[in-house]
Amino acid sequence: MVVDIETKRKIIELYFTQRKNIRQVAGEIQKSSREVVAVVKGHKQGLRQSSQASISAGNNVDQQKEKESIEPPINVKAYELFANGLTPVQVASELKLSEEDTTRYYTEYLRLKQLPNLGSLLERLRVPEKISTFIELTNLALAEHLRASQVLQLLKMANSPIDGMCNIEQNIEKYKGLIAYLRKIKQREASELEALNHKIRSANDILTQYNQTIKVRKEELAAILDKKIKYKLMTEQFIVNNKEYLKIQTVAKGQCLFNGI
Repeated sequence: MVVDIETKRKIIELYFTQRKNIRQVAGEIQKSSREVVAVVKGHKQGLRQSSQASISAGNNVDQQKEKESIEPPINVKAYELFANGLTPVQVASELKLSEEDTTRYYTEYLRLKQLPNLGSLLERLRVPEKISTFIELTNLALAEHLRASQVLQLLKMANSPIDGMCNIEQNIEKYKGLIAYLRKIKQREASELEALNHKIRSANDILTQYNQTIKVRKEELAAILDKKIKYKLMTEQFIVNNKEYLKIQTVAKGQCLFNGI
């Protein structure tokens, strides 16, 4: 299989510059070891021929020309383009890079670019206490998923004369006291509410008993009225149908007339 020029450059960089072995190079560029060995041998042969040519034509002049003719590694080219203000998309298009390589080179470029600032930061954090504070603050920010802008805002609030840390702590204590007071009121009102509910339940029980008593008395009164009606009907029937009673009633009326009553 034919290996393209860009892949050859990667193989040469990894093997000759980064000192990686054949297997490591093949795994990184996803090519077979046979293809990597072929490129390495070809490059060695080219270097050998160039060396022989330079010796015959003059070491100093020809070696300088050979150095000038060798192009810088692809990652160095990418760093230079990033430094010139090109975006990752533009660099990928310019150097015909994959998304993975472009992202990797851009990340490396940003990391290298931050190294001077890191040195200055370490110089300012020489005191062990400062380093410990910085590490602790960083760990807290990472644990809470805070961005750098949010951490700075919190630090400004802590150092503010109005909303500073002292006032924040005073407000916390004040609100703690207020919360405790509200809890006491809540407990007292809950006790009062429970007592009121108990009175309501007692009143409902008494009312239920009264209603039950009234119901029983109504039933008793209805039974008495039924008996009264029955006795009245029985009496009327007795008066109408009993002959002896009628005779007695007639004699009684006559006696009353005789006596002038």
